[in-house]
Amino acid sequence: MIGHFLPDLFPGTKILDHWHFRITRNSELYIDEEEAANLLKAVENELHNRRKGDAVRLEIDLNCPPDIRNALLGTFRLTEEDLYLIDGPLNPTQLMAIYEGEHLPELRDPAFTGRVSSSLGDSVRLFDVIGQHDLLLHHPYESFETVVMFLEQAAADPNVLAIKQTLYRTGGDRRIVGALMERCAGESR
Repeated sequence: MIGHFLPDLFPGTKILDHWHFRITRNSELYIDEEEAANLLKAVENELHNRRKGDAVRLEIDLNCPPDIRNALLGTFRLTEEDLYLIDGPLNPTQLMAIYEGEHLPELRDPAFTGRVSSSLGDSVRLFDVIGQHDLLLHHPYESFETVVMFLEQAAADPNVLAIKQTLYRTGGDRRIVGALMERCAGESR
């Protein structure tokens, strides 16, 4: 849209052409937790500085001429290995804004609901099932509810010595973190 209105944005300038590009910057957070007196403040500062991180990748329109590409690579101190030529939108996730919302529900597929694993049978006690045979869950085709139930049951079971896992995203469902917090609270008593 901006490309379409470039003559209006730069009146009197002859626009030869335009190309989309996107820069990805290094977003590593460097925090020494033992040195940071105020960890929250240290994280805030690092997040602010992340916008100024070194460029690590250049994505550019496939049709962009080599001289423009090379100028951008030089400006951001990148090499050809850091260059990605894109034939299509540079950030298609932004198109989700068109899809999201309550407008035109008749154009949407019905929401997918994963089924409960057939390996569980009628049992809701996962430790009993695992004691009898291995359990393989196939996400997203099978319900994630089984994993939540497993964590809740493990957190409530006094025979469980440790729960170790890596959480990347917890989403809006707070039951996973809630179960782990409940277990930690129970151990501190």
